[in-house]
Amino acid sequence: MHLYNLSLQKPSSINISVAGNFSGGKQQEILVSKGASLLELYRVDAETGKMNCLLSQDVFGVIRSVTPFRLIGATKDYIIIGSDSGRIVVLEYKEESNSFEKLHQETFGKTGCRRIVPGQYVASDPMGRATMICAVEKQKFVYVLNRDAEARMTISSPLEAHKNHMLTFACVGVDVGYENPIFACLEVDYTEADLETNGIDSCEKMVTYYELDLGLNHVVRRWSEVNVKEFIDKVPGGSDGPGGVLVCSEGFIEWRHQGQKAHRIPIPRRRNPLESKERDALIVSYSLFKKKGNVKNLVVKYFDSVPRSVSLNVLKTGFLFLATENGHHQNLKEAWIEPRELKNLSVVSSLESLNPIIDCKVMNLTNEETPQFYAACGKGSESSLRILRHGLEISEMAVSELPGNPIAVWTVKKSENDEFDSYIIVSFVNATVILSIGESVEEVQDSGFLNNVKTICVGRLNDDSLVQDGSIQDWKPPGKQTVQQATCNTSQIVLALSGGELVYFEMDLNGNLQEFEEKKQLNSQIISLSLGPVPEGRQRCRFVAVGSEDSTVRIFSLNPDDCLQPLSMQALSSKPCSVLLIEMFDVSHEKDGSLYLNIGLENGVFVRLTVDQITGTLSDARTRFLGPRAVRLGKVALETGNAVLALSTRPWLQYTYQNKSTICPLFYETLEYGSSISSPQCSNGIIAVAGNSLRIFVIDNLGNNFNQQSLPLKYTPRKLLFQPEFKTFVVIESDHNTLTETKKRELIKEKLTDPDDMEDENEDLINKLPEWMREATVNVHEGCHWASCLRVIHPFKGETTFLYEFENNEAAFSVANCSFHTRPGEAFLVVGTSKDTITSPRTCSSGYIYVFKYSSDGTSLDLVHKTPLEDLPLAICGFQGRLLIGMGNCLRLYDLGKKKLLRKCETKKLPNCIVSIHTQGNRIVVGDIQESLHYGLYRPDLNQFYIYADDTLPRWLTCFIPLDYDTMAAADKFGNFFVLRLPKHVAKDLDEDPSGNKLMSDKAFLQGAPHKVTITIIIHLVGTSCSFPLFGGREVLVYTTLQGAIGVFIPFVTKEDVEFFQYLEMHLRNEYPSLVGRDYLSYRSYYLPVKNVIDGELVEQYLSLPTDKKIDIAQAMERNSGDVAKKIQDMRTTVAF
Repeated sequence: MHLYNLSLQKPSSINISVAGNFSGGKQQEILVSKGASLLELYRVDAETGKMNCLLSQDVFGVIRSVTPFRLIGATKDYIIIGSDSGRIVVLEYKEESNSFEKLHQETFGKTGCRRIVPGQYVASDPMGRATMICAVEKQKFVYVLNRDAEARMTISSPLEAHKNHMLTFACVGVDVGYENPIFACLEVDYTEADLETNGIDSCEKMVTYYELDLGLNHVVRRWSEVNVKEFIDKVPGGSDGPGGVLVCSEGFIEWRHQGQKAHRIPIPRRRNPLESKERDALIVSYSLFKKKGNVKNLVVKYFDSVPRSVSLNVLKTGFLFLATENGHHQNLKEAWIEPRELKNLSVVSSLESLNPIIDCKVMNLTNEETPQFYAACGKGSESSLRILRHGLEISEMAVSELPGNPIAVWTVKKSENDEFDSYIIVSFVNATVILSIGESVEEVQDSGFLNNVKTICVGRLNDDSLVQDGSIQDWKPPGKQTVQQATCNTSQIVLALSGGELVYFEMDLNGNLQEFEEKKQLNSQIISLSLGPVPEGRQRCRFVAVGSEDSTVRIFSLNPDDCLQPLSMQALSSKPCSVLLIEMFDVSHEKDGSLYLNIGLENGVFVRLTVDQITGTLSDARTRFLGPRAVRLGKVALETGNAVLALSTRPWLQYTYQNKSTICPLFYETLEYGSSISSPQCSNGIIAVAGNSLRIFVIDNLGNNFNQQSLPLKYTPRKLLFQPEFKTFVVIESDHNTLTETKKRELIKEKLTDPDDMEDENEDLINKLPEWMREATVNVHEGCHWASCLRVIHPFKGETTFLYEFENNEAAFSVANCSFHTRPGEAFLVVGTSKDTITSPRTCSSGYIYVFKYSSDGTSLDLVHKTPLEDLPLAICGFQGRLLIGMGNCLRLYDLGKKKLLRKCETKKLPNCIVSIHTQGNRIVVGDIQESLHYGLYRPDLNQFYIYADDTLPRWLTCFIPLDYDTMAAADKFGNFFVLRLPKHVAKDLDEDPSGNKLMSDKAFLQGAPHKVTITIIIHLVGTSCSFPLFGGREVLVYTTLQGAIGVFIPFVTKEDVEFFQYLEMHLRNEYPSLVGRDYLSYRSYYLPVKNVIDGELVEQYLSLPTDKKIDIAQAMERNSGDVAKKIQDMRTTVAF
C-alpha cells in the first residue's frame, strides 16, 4: 500500500512573528512562522487594518528562530532563520516574483533540534552589522554582515563564543549605536551544579554581554551580572536612549546595563481574591517600538487585557498584532477613548486559527455536496466546537427584491476614467431595468438604454459610448433574423443571429463602429459567445469563442486578414451553455499562455483550456464537476485580479491567489447570474441574481477555503463523540486550575473580608465581582482544582441541549457510546472521570465510570449509576454488549448492573498506561501511552484476555484507527504517522482459529508478545496528530494536528500512479531546494526512514517552478509539462478539495 499525503488546511498556530520592511517600501509587513515549517508574510491595510497574506511557503524544515535585520543605508529588511538544518540562512523577499530568495546558507553543525547545535536563538545587531546564533548549551556563533563591491549582501565566516557548561535562555542585540556590536545573553553556568547538594537550584541566571571587536574580528565576554530571571529585551541606545536591556522576571521588570545601577519596578497585578498571593505575574511576550525623544525613566502602566500570546508586534501605523497561544490571532489598533474609559484597544481584524484541534469528526450530516468537519478546538475560555464547510466566506452588503425573476445583470462605467461603476442593468424576459450607482442605488429612466426589451449584452466602448444588444436594435438584422447571442469588449462586438450566422463589428481609429463584410455561417445554432479582452497596446482581441448546439466550441480569428476563419475546435461531452475568454495569471503555465477559455456545460461540468495567443490553438483541458445543473459563467474583478464566477447548484469561484489558480465554492445560496460591481461602498464586490432578488456581496478571505461556524464551549474539550442514531455530538470538557461555580462561591466566602459583604448573607457574592472574575474559567493556583462538564450538542440547531457539571473536583477524560446485551434496544453513554487528579506524576484519589441513558430523541441524558475505580480511566470502548475500560496498565471488562457496573475480566499485562481501545469481533487493539499498539484476544470460554502481538519500537501514541482487519494507522506525539500490520501467518492463524488456541501456545519474544507487527508506512508530519476520521466513497484518511492543520492521506489505486509520483518526487528533491537548507529525505525521516508515502506538499511545488525547470523534469519523465501539472491537480480535485 502506498499513500499520497496532501494538506487541506495549513497550520494556524503561530510560533514566531516579526515585523519589518521586507518588500522595500514604506509599509511594514509581518512575517510569521506557523506550525514549525510554514513561513507566511502579511501586509496590514493602513485604512481597514485587514491582514492580507502576500506569500505562504513551506520550508520543509523546523523553524526554531527568526529575526529581521537591515544593513546600514539599506531600504529593506532581510531575514535570518535558525532551523534544524544545522545552517544559518539569510532570505530576501522579492516582491516582483512574490517569493523568498535564499541569499546565503552557511553550515555550522549537525541536523536536528539538538541542544548543542545553534539555531534555537538568533539575534541581530540593531545597526545590521552582525548576528549571533546560539544553541541551548555551550555553542554560540557570531557572523559579520556586510556588502561587497556590487552592493550584494555578504556574510563572514563564523566567530566562536563557546563556553562549556553554559545554558542559554535568551539572546538579544544591544543598541550601542555605531560602537562595537554587543549581544546580551541570559545564561546559567552549571559547572558546579553536580558538586552542590541542591544541584541546579543553586545556580543563578546571569545576563552576559558579548562584544564583537570589528577591528580584531574577535568576540569577547565583556560583562556579566548574576541574579536575573526569565528573558531579556533591548532598550534604545546611542543618541536615543540609555541602551542596556530589560530583564523580565516573576513580578518585576529590571533595567540593567554595564557600569549602571539596576532599576527595578513591579508588574501590576489584578485584584483577584481567587488567585494565590504567592504567585506573581509573568511576562510571556513583548514588543519594542521607538518614539522620538530620549528615554528618561522607567514606568509600567496597565494598558489593556488581551489573550495570552506568544508574540507581539507594534507597527508604525498604530496597529498591534497579537499572535495568541490558541484561538484567533488579532490585529488591534489604538482607539481614542473618553476619560476613565478602560478599553484602549479595538479589534480591527483577526486571522482565523483552529489550534489546538483536540478531536475531529468528518461526516455529511446536512447532505451537502462535500462533507463537513466538526472539530473540538481551543483551550479554556476560548474553547469551541467548529463546523468547517468547504467554501469561501462572503459578507452580504445588500439584498433587494425585484418585481420578477431577472435573467441577467451587468454593471458598466460611463467613462474609462471613472473609478466606480455608473449603472446596474438588470434584464428580464421582456424588459430591462436601469439602476444608477451613487450614495444610493436608484432606478433611472433617462440613461439612454432601452427598458422595454430583453437585453442580451451590455458593454462600454473606447469612446465612452455604451452598447446594448436587445431584440430591437439600431442595426437591423437581415431578413427576419434576430440576435440570439452577443459579446463585446472596448472596441469589438460580435453578434450571433438565428440560424447560426456570425456578424462582426469593430471600432475604427475615428471612433466609428464598422460592420465587417465577412460573415460566418455555422451548421448549428450558436448558444454562447465570448470575446477576450483587448491586450494592452493592441487595437483588437484576436479571438472569439463560439459555442454551438453540436457540443463543440470553436475559436475564430478576428484579424482583418482572416476575419472569422476557424482556428481551433474542442469537442465536448455536452452543450456549452456558457463560454468565457479571460486573462488570468497562473504560475503553473507559461507567462505567455495566460489567456484561458472557460466553458460551462449543460451537464454541470466546468472546462478550462489554455489558448495560444499566437495561433489560437486549444490545449491543456482541465475539467471539474460543479453540480447537476448547467454551468453559467461570469467575469468578476477581485483584489488579486480577474476571476471566473461559475454558477451551478452552488456558486464557484476560480481565482488567482499567490500566483496560483484555484477553484472553490462560495458559501452562499444558488445564484442564476453574476457580475462584478465597483462602488464607493465596495470596490471589489459581486452583484448577482438569486430568484427574484438582487444581491451584492464581497468575498472576505481569499485563500481560506473553509467557512467556519463556531459554537462556544465552557472548558477545554477532551473528546468529541458522535451519536449516529440521534445525530448529536457529545463533548466532554475539563480544565485544570479552574473553579466550578459551586467551588468559586465557597472560596469567595472564605476570602472576602469586607464587613459589608459578610453581613448580607443572602446577597449573591458572585455578582459583586467584576465580570471577568465571575467567569467560570478563572485560573487559580492554590491546590488542585478541576472543572469539568458533559455537553450534548445538536449540530443542526447549533445549540447545547444538555449540560451536566461534574462536582467534587472530578474531571472527565474518556467517553464512549455503548449498548449492553442485558438491555437491548437502549442507547447508553459512558463517561470516565477521576477525582483530585495530578497530571505529573499521573495520580488521582479515585476514578469513576458514569453510565447515562439517552432520552428518546437523544437530546438529553439520564444518569443510571456511577461506579468507583481505583485509577484514572483514559480509554473506554463498547465490546460485544459489554464495556472495556483501560485504566493505567489494566484492561478490564464490565457488564451493566442495577446499581453499578459489574467486573467480569481483567488483565494487567500492558506496559504503562492504556490511552485508546478499538475492537473487531473478538480482537482487541490497545494503544499504550509510550509502547505503541498491542493486539489482544478475548476468550469467552475461558473469560480471559490474551496479548498475541505488539510493536518492536516504543511509540508515544496519540491516536490510531483500524484500516482493515489486520492493519492499524496511528500517530505519535513526535509528529510521526505510521501504519502497522499483522504478519500474514498470524492473521491466517486467527482466521482459521478465531479462538486463538494455536497462538496461545507461542512463546514470548523480546520480552513482549509472541509476534511482532510490521511497519508498512511511515512519514514525519511535524505536527502532532490527534484524530483520524475516515470518509468518502473512495476512502481517504483525514488527519488533524494540534497546530490546527488538516491533511489527508489518499491511497493509490494503480501501480502506474505510484511510479509516476515517485519519480516526480525524486526530481523535485533536487530541483526545489529547501529555504532553510534541510534535506527532504532527512526531514521526512526524522525518526525512521520514510516509507511508501509520497509527499504531496513537495510534489505540488512543481507548479511554482520556473518554466524551464518544469520542462526539464517533464522531459526526464517522458511527459509533457502540462500533463504533469494536470496529474498533480487531479490528485487534489478528484479526491480532496
